[in-house]
Parts: sequence; C-alpha cells; structure tokens
Amino acid sequence: MYIFGPPGWSHDGSTLTVKQQQRLFESHKSANPEVVFNRPN
Repeated sequence: MYIFGPPGWSHDGSTLTVKQQQRLFESHKSANPEVVFNRPN
C-alpha cells in the first residue's frame, strides 16, 4: 500500500520518509555547517 503512505514510506520501516530525511539533514547541517554541500553557482 505504498500509494497511501508518505513519500519514502515502507511497510517494514527500512527506509526513511522524506520528512525524516529532511529533519536528519537539518540536524547534521546545524551540527557541522562546513560539511554541508553548497552549489558553486
């Protein structure tokens, strides 16, 4: 029933949803701002 779950959802919880990935990225970005990729343009 992936069609009814949020983006990235899996029935067994083996993958992160998009919201979970965004929260994880923000926490890593605030902890290590120099490591986050910045586009050159």
